[in-house]
Amino acid sequence: METYQSLLIIPNEASNDRPIQKYVLFFALCIAQVLQADVAELTGNCSSTELPESRALHTKLGQRDMVETQYATITFRKKTHEEVYLTELRFIWNGAQLANPHACLFIKDPDKPLKPIPENHKADGIWSSTLKTLTFSIKPSIPLNSKTCFAITVTLDPVLEKQLRTGSFTLDPLCLPEPFRATSKMHPLTLSLTAQPSTQTIS
Repeated sequence: METYQSLLIIPNEASNDRPIQKYVLFFALCIAQVLQADVAELTGNCSSTELPESRALHTKLGQRDMVETQYATITFRKKTHEEVYLTELRFIWNGAQLANPHACLFIKDPDKPLKPIPENHKADGIWSSTLKTLTFSIKPSIPLNSKTCFAITVTLDPVLEKQLRTGSFTLDPLCLPEPFRATSKMHPLTLSLTAQPSTQTIS
């Protein structure tokens, strides 16, 4: 009889351990997220700032309604000593279908205005109307330092500018290297062209 009772107690003890295991797992995940957030930070700034002399150049070309703009600035802050390389940036469009946007990716000095010169050009944007994605394939890949800054330029006309103001781009976490992938999954980076410049920081 005593043997029978002890057999009944064992499952009860095991079942009592399960909530403890769940709490341990929960706290472990929380700690991992805190540590992950402490090593990577992403900042996105979106605006429709015209590039100097762009409008005059398009006017000379007979394109009076077109202008080059610095649509977005994205800053990577890496707080580890591990080597991290960026090979792609992919943005998912959330909104009505866009006319084929012409976009370019440049690297820039974080503390100085953008210089859209060939030496700083890193990739042209590839727009997929089916997937509604804008992809920049970076070749060769770029090492991310403690602070690395990129700028995205977009050629705007009245139609495209109106379309861009109806939706937003979300940076696809799957295109990013760790630890930025995990950071972006927890806090998606969104670029939205509003009436006033907006900045979003995730970490």
